[in-house]
Amino acid sequence: VGKAVRLVELSAEHNAQKQGRLEVTAVAEVVVAKNMLNGAGMMHGGCMAYIIDK
Repeated sequence: VGKAVRLVELSAEHNAQKQGRLEVTAVAEVVVAKNMLNGAGMMHGGCMAYIIDK
């Protein structure tokens, strides 16, 4: 499953409104395979949680 994720964009910037806290944004693409689907034909929530956790 993890091999299906491709990192597209990564950015980091300081937020002056939050005491200079560093905020990071990551954008990724996932190719959803048949083994990632639930009974309704949509990406299974457990699969999505696994990808986010990695």
